[in-house]
Amino acid sequence: MISFAILGLLQVLFLPGYLCARQFTRLECADKVLISVPLSLLLNYLTMFVLVNAGWYTQSVMLCIVMSEFVCLFAFRGSDFTSSVSKPVQNDRLASAALVLALIFLNCALAQDVGHVFEAWDTVASWNRWAMAWAEQRVISYWGYPQAVPAAYASIYVLAGSTNLQLVSKVVTQVMPYFGLLCLWRIGQIRPDYRRIACISGVLFALFQMQWYYSIAFIFSGYADPFSASMGVFAIYAFLLIGEIAVPARTQAREPVHWATLITIVLSVSAASVIKQPGLVATGLFCLALLCSHWPLFRQRIWLCLGLSSVLALIGLHWYAFTWERSLHHLDSFLYAGNMLIPSPYWLRPLTALREFSDIRLSALWALLLGVALAGRSDIRRLFVFFLLPQYLFWAVLVSYDLRSGYTFLPWVAMGAASGLVVLLDASRRHWLFRLPVWGLLIYLAVFALRYVDVTKHKGKTLLLTALVLVGWRMLSRRAPLRLGRRGALAGVLVLLLAPLLVPDGRLLDLNTRLRIQSNNMGFNQLLYDTMKNESHWMMGSDWQMPLNLPTFERRFTPCGCDVGAVLQYKIKYYIYASAFCKGSARQDIENALRRKHIDFTVKDLGQGYALLTKTSPPYGAAK
Repeated sequence: MISFAILGLLQVLFLPGYLCARQFTRLECADKVLISVPLSLLLNYLTMFVLVNAGWYTQSVMLCIVMSEFVCLFAFRGSDFTSSVSKPVQNDRLASAALVLALIFLNCALAQDVGHVFEAWDTVASWNRWAMAWAEQRVISYWGYPQAVPAAYASIYVLAGSTNLQLVSKVVTQVMPYFGLLCLWRIGQIRPDYRRIACISGVLFALFQMQWYYSIAFIFSGYADPFSASMGVFAIYAFLLIGEIAVPARTQAREPVHWATLITIVLSVSAASVIKQPGLVATGLFCLALLCSHWPLFRQRIWLCLGLSSVLALIGLHWYAFTWERSLHHLDSFLYAGNMLIPSPYWLRPLTALREFSDIRLSALWALLLGVALAGRSDIRRLFVFFLLPQYLFWAVLVSYDLRSGYTFLPWVAMGAASGLVVLLDASRRHWLFRLPVWGLLIYLAVFALRYVDVTKHKGKTLLLTALVLVGWRMLSRRAPLRLGRRGALAGVLVLLLAPLLVPDGRLLDLNTRLRIQSNNMGFNQLLYDTMKNESHWMMGSDWQMPLNLPTFERRFTPCGCDVGAVLQYKIKYYIYASAFCKGSARQDIENALRRKHIDFTVKDLGQGYALLTKTSPPYGAAK
């Protein structure tokens, strides 16, 4: 089972995208691997969407697809498993220190997250619940959100043959922040003049996600927003990569444009549009910036550009067309919530939105550094106009009641603030008066970040993870290329797939069940699990959604809110009151309705604001 789950991870994060990217000789191995991650997410989602609607989304079909991909991977010759550095890069201690600091931050968050299943509210109630529905081939057309993230979880469940493998599916969420950091590292390799900016951006990229919403654990929570943040970093990397590789510089005008490479990179960026709605805006801005930057070249292939635009529109908008009724309702509620929760007039919201940033002093500092970068670098001004400003205005005017919806522009904020720091550092080299305040600012940021992240909480795991990553990083970045060959790669894949066979499936499932029961409130969850584990004909309802995370509750639990009619349903035998949601008057209405229908019931206080209502006299409600 776990071997098939690992196949699912490869399918979601590597195989289909790499098979597309490996064909391009201008891309080095590092670029192919990075492009394969978002491209695999996109292709996996499209595959799932087609197979579910055709009724073929089964373990056997998915295994055939994965095995076919492996055959294609090893059947053709090529230098796929060769890694080398693009350009000689001079050692920069500040950039290296910043990169290690960013790595420590991510490792600290990972050390706290290892051994946990999905526990955050929206992940349990929405993203993972949708994944389990897809895995069961249930086509539900009223979901308003794009489904690439649930599709990633669902493919692992389908290949493993069980939806009770959250420990494995959570690996996808743990990979994505590191993917964003690797994109920043690669920017420093292909553009040495951006190396310091990219590495310092890595620190801010990790810190922003940990500081500005919930807690440090949010970055690996399973929400779609950290995926969007990593895709924002990938968009920066892709934009610079296209300029360096796919589109030749003016001094190399005789070299032809490699259109297939360019189209593949653009398609990989479009994966952001099937992750969450702000990604649609980010993809459109990326294409607009690319068109404006290289218009003389694109003008020569106008029909190709129109065809690519049609494909991107189909990728980004097909889900909203498929769920158009729900999407219209979602848009209406989306605008209504924005107007209710953001009392400011539209023209003032770009200013009032700054209150969403938790620490106003640090927010002022980021704004100051961004201002310095805009004043000192023309390239940052172009990035600001094309990417950061439009995305910020979209978020501020429409959805600034929730910072999560702005995660696509956080990497651009990090890049701008890091550019400001680099401008100040360059000024300190020329004028000694700047040195003390600039280095004081750097030390202040490092101390604040270390105190906030609390790297001492799991220092053993954090140091071990950091050491392992740095050793691997050093091996891959040496001047001599690392050549594995097809046989070595095949042996590695076989070891990866066969080693987990030593772990019995029953033990793995028991571990996942125990972790799901222990999540959030162990005593409460255990009581609900014991109550329902022997029930085969009846369901549990609640105004609270977290019991959805309990094993076997997917089909026997319904979050029906405080709706009296839903509680009276024939199949609902148990109902959970949560005082934070179902207030006293609503609770009284439910119990009065049961009495009027002559349905006997008992109410047991569970403590901590929860109570369990049990219908005791069948029939438990109106006829089905």
